[in-house]
Amino acid sequence: MRVGRRKTIADGSPILECLGNTVRTASARFLTMRGAIAILGVVVGLCVYASAFLIRSPEALCSGYEFPPRVEFGWVGSTFVPEYRRTWSPLVSATCRVTEPDGFQQSVVLIDWQANLVALFGLVIVVVSLAVWVRTRSTD
Repeated sequence: MRVGRRKTIADGSPILECLGNTVRTASARFLTMRGAIAILGVVVGLCVYASAFLIRSPEALCSGYEFPPRVEFGWVGSTFVPEYRRTWSPLVSATCRVTEPDGFQQSVVLIDWQANLVALFGLVIVVVSLAVWVRTRSTD
């Protein structure tokens, strides 16, 4: 049967495609489909990794942390201004900073381990998908 420039030949169980001088079996089409699924896996893994940074806000992460009191003679306590920011790192973490009225600052970096497990899961999906894609490309 002839359809356009492509000829398909029913030869037993596998269907062969003849295009010019190359012949591809049905399993070769499956390998290219596996490559497309691998690229989709990379995109999904990167989305899972990026969403790990949105699981918990820096305010929620820092709200349970208590800064140690300043050890000074006559220190009673004072009001302070909290500041919460996302830390720029591959780990999901937040910088918690407290500024007191006299200018004294304390800061700490807190790591969100549950969100980091989600990020690690996303990276595992990316690595496995890339390995499948490279393996698929090497067989073509």
